[in-house]
Amino acid sequence: YLSMDAPSRLSTSLCLLHAVFDKTAWLREREIAEPWPVAGLPDMLHVDNGADFRSRAFKRGCEDAGVRIDWRPPGRPRYGGHIERLIGTQMGKLHLLPGTTFSNAKDRGEYDPKRHAALSLRQLERYIALDIVGSYHQSIHKSLGRPPLAAWREHEGHVPLRLPQDRMRFWITFLPEEERILRPDGIHLYGLRYWSSALSADVGRASRRLLVKYDPRDMARIFVKRPSGNFVEARYADLTLASITLREAKAARRALLAKGRREIDTRAIVETTLEQRKLIAEATRQTKATHRGLGVATKRA
Repeated sequence: YLSMDAPSRLSTSLCLLHAVFDKTAWLREREIAEPWPVAGLPDMLHVDNGADFRSRAFKRGCEDAGVRIDWRPPGRPRYGGHIERLIGTQMGKLHLLPGTTFSNAKDRGEYDPKRHAALSLRQLERYIALDIVGSYHQSIHKSLGRPPLAAWREHEGHVPLRLPQDRMRFWITFLPEEERILRPDGIHLYGLRYWSSALSADVGRASRRLLVKYDPRDMARIFVKRPSGNFVEARYADLTLASITLREAKAARRALLAKGRREIDTRAIVETTLEQRKLIAEATRQTKATHRGLGVATKRA
């Protein structure tokens, strides 16, 4: 899973989803013909002691899927040596791409990453995927003594793949969570209001806070765990509103509070976010136009 954001419970969840499930559609969307058959739930996950691996959501998700967690002993880096070597090899290749920031300023020297950057995030994702399926899978693995894909193919069919019974539940379990009271007008989360007809029967009956799961990239919907134990999807109470991220929702809320708006509603937050997006897009367009103009002037000089 490739992202500009710092590692989190969400990125861990999306990485596990990619690792566990079939990748045929994912490869097709990226116009990659080589196979990537590796899939299935692991028996155990080896992890370091990062906060995202110690979270309740991560522990609950692994327990629910029947996956054991093996935390690396603190202060014993040798336990992660194999994955650190793999990361180092991969990063060495990425530093050869145009726009690399290198590992430190000394290596970078006079090189200007912004000037040479050429790949979009989606293109970089495809580049890495091609390296995995076309190079890593087909190269001799030091420990195996053969290509990893050949080793997988040999055991394919003999070792049954263990998959989550419910893909959506598997994903939801790893999402960030909060607890909220079910009000007569719905669930309120970060200043946004949500509703689902499935929650009608629980209004006035839920004596305790309900577990609420959300995807920070798309706050148009949340997942509420009813007293019965089932999750239901709840969307904006106002279905005409556009989807925004959690970061945008918090920024818009702060902007409204700074204006003295104590009574904040979902529409105000979303509309403020959309205006901020327009502002950034226009500023970016003007900056690029200015840079192009300066480039022409420099060449003429």
